[in-house]
Amino acid sequence: MHLRQLPVWVFGVALLPLTLQAASEFKKLNPKVRISASAAGSVTGPQSVRKGIADIGACDWDASVDVPGFKKFDGQVANKVAVIPFAAIVNKNTGVTGLTTKQLQDIFSGKVKNWKDVGGKDADIVVVNRAFGSGTRVNFQMKALKGADFMTKGDNYKEVKSSGDMKMAVETTPNSIGYIDLVYVTDKMNA
Repeated sequence: MHLRQLPVWVFGVALLPLTLQAASEFKKLNPKVRISASAAGSVTGPQSVRKGIADIGACDWDASVDVPGFKKFDGQVANKVAVIPFAAIVNKNTGVTGLTTKQLQDIFSGKVKNWKDVGGKDADIVVVNRAFGSGTRVNFQMKALKGADFMTKGDNYKEVKSSGDMKMAVETTPNSIGYIDLVYVTDKMNA
């Protein structure tokens, strides 16, 4: 019997645990089928399907519609498999425990630069953002910021590649703000 290799490319790191579990369950029922799964930036999943490299490509947004920074991938069908909550997070030293949508928009656009302007201490805000191509970044911009633009790079701006990097950056960088998948929130930050 011929073994079928099913390339499943998961490129939103937030979806990797779900996909690995699904692959494991599928292999129990179909032991002669091989499934490959890997994770990178979310845009790579739809690109891999379009190029014929993968049969299934996952991302953290609906690749059949335009989203900030990405045009839709024609001919692809999106299937919602999970909802992953995320939160805005701040370093514990900021003195801030809650922010409105407007305040988040103003901070992440660079319009508000000091914590005192949003009820915190008198200190410059350090914005930590996910790198371009991150599904968490796309979703935060579309949903939490309601499409508002992010600030451009500057003195008080950092970019990180993963949720783990975001967690570490906000926990250890005084006066910082970022956003993260809810499962990464710890008591070393305010969400």
